[in-house]
Amino acid sequence: MLPEAQLWTHVIIQAIRDSEAPVLSKAPGVRRYAKHWLASSNEEVGSFLWACQLINVDPHFIRSALMKTAGPAYARKKVKLANRMWGYPG
Repeated sequence: MLPEAQLWTHVIIQAIRDSEAPVLSKAPGVRRYAKHWLASSNEEVGSFLWACQLINVDPHFIRSALMKTAGPAYARKKVKLANRMWGYPG
């Protein structure tokens, strides 16, 4: 995997973690910003859709998984699933 793809894979994983983190565990706005970034229809460089295209992952798959579940325990499962899907430990 190219270094750019590895970087953006980690960005997406961190956004998933941030979007599902308990409200008090993150600085104000981090959770809200992560959810906004993941839901955005923006296709410019640095956007969620652009990052998914770069790493060849369907953004709708990620979004639907996020919509189907809620809470920190599910978020950990989703991150583990994403890590396995993209070949990362953890």
